[in-house]
Amino acid sequence: MGKILKAEFAYNIMAILLAYTIILISFFVALNGSMENIHGLLTVAFIAFFISIGIMGSESDKEKRDRFLTSLPIPLKKYSIARLLFVIFYQLGIFSIIILFYLVKVTTENVSTLWEIVIMNCFSLIFISLFIIFSDLKFYRSKYYRYFFLFVVLIIAALLITGMAYHVIPPVLELGQNFPKTFLDATIFNIIFLAMYYICFIVYNKRNSFLG
Repeated sequence: MGKILKAEFAYNIMAILLAYTIILISFFVALNGSMENIHGLLTVAFIAFFISIGIMGSESDKEKRDRFLTSLPIPLKKYSIARLLFVIFYQLGIFSIIILFYLVKVTTENVSTLWEIVIMNCFSLIFISLFIIFSDLKFYRSKYYRYFFLFVVLIIAALLITGMAYHVIPPVLELGQNFPKTFLDATIFNIIFLAMYYICFIVYNKRNSFLG
């Protein structure tokens, strides 16, 4: 498993370095202000993460990487777990940068901002999981599998978008004022994140083809 993860990071190193460079520049710029700057840092981190994952996916499709990797003597389930762990560990690196900013700027008045960071970290992973699932579903020959997983994903996405609309978007637009983040909110998002990545694991292992 460790060798697979090491190979994934080595293969995608340019996209990873691009994202981290953008985020680190934003980090040092944000340090000149107050904790309120964390909203801008979170936004930049989310966009950089999303774009870099898109670059990785595009390059992988061009080189038919799934076809190559599944031809190797590696159990499919093992690679399925490894590719999800790669995304999670990559995001945890970004999460660490934001947590460092939080630790530098935290005061007794804004300590609850931690839950916002955890939630946005989960949201980034959930958002990417939707693209992973839809990407894998195109290789399904049975329409029933596609309909079933699409239904599950759309339900979760609807719940997620509704939660974001009520709890995240308005406070961000208000520059962080009255941000009602709690441990319960963070727990809910973590549960959704785990559910989505389990669906990713199942969908990938039931693909009919890896010729794409």
